[in-house]
Amino acid sequence: DFINNHHLECKFILDNHQLILTEQSQGFPLTIDYNESLTISFNFSILKIPNDYFDISLLTFNIQDTYSIRIPINKITNNTEIAIVIQTNERKIKVYINNECRIFDCPIITKFNIHILPIISVGIQNFAIWKYALSEEHIQRLFTSGLSYVAIDYYRLNQYRKQVNTLTFTTNQQYFENDLLIPFNESFDEIKWEKKKIESDEDESKYFNTNNGNIQLFGNKTYFVLDKSIDPWLEYTLIFDISINYLPITLVRLNTQTEICITHDGQLYILINNEKTIQSELKLNLNEYIRLIISVHDKSIKIYINGLLNLDANLDNNQLIIKDKRIDLFKELDLTKNIISEDTLRIECKSITYLNKAINEINEKMTSANNSLESLVTLSYSIISPSLIRIGYDELSIKLAMKQTIT
Repeated sequence: DFINNHHLECKFILDNHQLILTEQSQGFPLTIDYNESLTISFNFSILKIPNDYFDISLLTFNIQDTYSIRIPINKITNNTEIAIVIQTNERKIKVYINNECRIFDCPIITKFNIHILPIISVGIQNFAIWKYALSEEHIQRLFTSGLSYVAIDYYRLNQYRKQVNTLTFTTNQQYFENDLLIPFNESFDEIKWEKKKIESDEDESKYFNTNNGNIQLFGNKTYFVLDKSIDPWLEYTLIFDISINYLPITLVRLNTQTEICITHDGQLYILINNEKTIQSELKLNLNEYIRLIISVHDKSIKIYINGLLNLDANLDNNQLIIKDKRIDLFKELDLTKNIISEDTLRIECKSITYLNKAINEINEKMTSANNSLESLVTLSYSIISPSLIRIGYDELSIKLAMKQTIT
């Protein structure tokens, strides 16, 4: 799922931008648990042609009696395009082979496992799943335009999400679902960072615990690296829905000069070149959730706690500008300033929101960690519309759908 970054978990060889299935494999596995219909689409090429086969198994269902759909060898090309539409309510399966449709009866199924292209050596590309049955019109668009618009959308969306985004977490989370936020418990290494963005650790939960969908950091070594857009940020907003459990703590490192921290007794302060420059008067309470907002515009920085202004200062613009392509969160550069055992909870985080623009007005939604910030990060028309228009949707329909979604 390109939009929500939900990924299928499987272990296969990747080669030349293809997922490789061998003759010894049982095929590409999918578990389907829907009473509704769905569509599966992919391209494949046979890497080793069997001499005595007249047909091959396209997919096999693991049900009480194994059910298989086979396709003739003479229908297979160097790059065979497949679309499978499973209509469980009508008990029909439509299989499109290079846009030629065949209809099969579908067994009565509520939950089943599918094995795609079992026991044959093939390479698969452009694998996609829709949780509904694509219409005939959309199937034709799929065979005409392919999934190139999805890749373009993904790139455009990913670049946008490096500027405007809200990151939340899930119960029993073992790894981060996208590459925008990467956990570390050692000195930062850009090569390792780039590698982690492509290939996450087998189990990232060694860096954190979860509590009802909130991320918990223990000890003083673990921190997050946020991947931002490559352009310098002269103005921006950072919003943390957090519960602070141990002090002192570093919240964010803006650049090589400036950090925003909290003292032993709960006062916010700005650290510039390792010197405490500006400190708030109000003290934060431990072990309770707050919404902390950092808004920077030009030389001005304002920090709000639950909607109330806690710190207001003017600094040299170079001390606030974020020039790097990353932001370090909750990172303690000097571990001697925050001596804490590895089993002691330091901070719990519900969400992280960031925008490459300043917030000028604090409204009621921004006064509590319980309020959604979705309206701040909603995708713009310029991000959503290009590919939808390309595949046939009109501007009015897109704008109407956006309005209904926001409402």
